Amino acid sequence: MVLREIHLLQQEVKRLHAAEKTVVWTNGCFDILHPGHIATFKKCKEIGDILVVGMNGKDSSYWKTKPGRPINDEDFRAAMLEAIRFVDIVYVFNDETPAPIVEVIHPDIVLKGGDYLSPAVSEMIAEKNMQIVHDGMLELTEVYRQMILGWGDSWRQEKGYMPEGEVVVRSGGKLVLLPIVAGYSTTSIIEKISC
Repeated sequence: MVLREIHLLQQEVKRLHAAEKTVVWTNGCFDILHPGHIATFKKCKEIGDILVVGMNGKDSSYWKTKPGRPINDEDFRAAMLEAIRFVDIVYVFNDETPAPIVEVIHPDIVLKGGDYLSPAVSEMIAEKNMQIVHDGMLELTEVYRQMILGWGDSWRQEKGYMPEGEVVVRSGGKLVLLPIVAGYSTTSIIEKISC
């Protein structure tokens, strides 16, 4: 199912929550699918019942940072995601971050790639000797909770800060990071093709 209107996504997630389903959110541009994406989707389905994949739409500000992209148009990318057996719902969005969407739909879990581990989060984990590795993932819920309560605003300016992570933790959900699959990224695939 591909959705483009937030009220329809909200209705669907409410229905799923009423059926006691665990809803997992992840997001990205998914311009060229690769094994890292598939590993992420698979892990999402292992930890939850329903996977909602947020996909940057054609009008997303994300593309301003990526000259010559997207390679594949919005409908193509959405169709590819919808065809993957781990994906239940594709939501096309153009917001700067997915935080407003997470705030509306209240997923139980937000899962992101390990490249979102900010220096401030790494520092807190080391300082407090926090045990955050569970089933090969980094469980950051408690880390974000402590940062929300005691770190002011400075950490929100760091590379790797996830506003959607803060939103899910504030609403009682979980934030987890999955280590990236080495050797695979859309950028590296594009570079390889260009050679």
